[in-house]
Amino acid sequence: MIISGVTNAASPSDSPAAVAPLENEDAPAPAEEEPAEEAPAEAATVQSWADDSFGTFAPVTQTGTGDNLVTIPAGATAGIVTATHDGGSNFAISVLDASNASTGQLLVNTIGRYTGTSAFGFNSLGDGTTLEISADGKWSVTIAPVSAAPTLLASGAGDRVFLYEGPAGKLAATHAGSSNFAVTEQTGEDFSFGLLINEIGAYSGTVPLSSGPSVIVVNADGQWTLKAE
Repeated sequence: MIISGVTNAASPSDSPAAVAPLENEDAPAPAEEEPAEEAPAEAATVQSWADDSFGTFAPVTQTGTGDNLVTIPAGATAGIVTATHDGGSNFAISVLDASNASTGQLLVNTIGRYTGTSAFGFNSLGDGTTLEISADGKWSVTIAPVSAAPTLLASGAGDRVFLYEGPAGKLAATHAGSSNFAVTEQTGEDFSFGLLINEIGAYSGTVPLSSGPSVIVVNADGQWTLKAE
């Protein structure tokens, strides 16, 4: 008996087996994604520096007539005092400690009407707790944190307090008054008190200025100009 041979040949309709592509060993590896850089922290402002250096508290205002005492807010080691007076005689503001002893800070000492801003708590002989008011007329006093002071102005009149955040350089100043003209700079560091100018009457000159952040206090009875260069 003859048996026909059986073959395993694929039919024309069968699909060929898929072949995996060869990897190119010379191809560069895909670059790894670099982590996104974090945005730098926002630079501290001169106001936040003042709060960190000298503390902060809610401003207080008190008015009166004649001699009186004004309590400095609890915990306020330094601050600015904006005062007015409409009398015709001596008007003075000094800072006392908890024992009612002088801290060596005479913020205001003038005759007659007054409007100005001064600073307390810098290089004092003790911690101030009370403002002693000597007056013959009506007065007002506002005690605020150092950070409430404006940034340095180019011109003004009378007593003022400013914040400065520029580089070290020169301070060109003029004064058209007849009494004491003093400019000081306080950086908040120990022994950093700088008496830049201390003259009587008219003044024109240029003095060295430390880099900020700092507090600049102007004591004057007339018009003045200040230019940081």
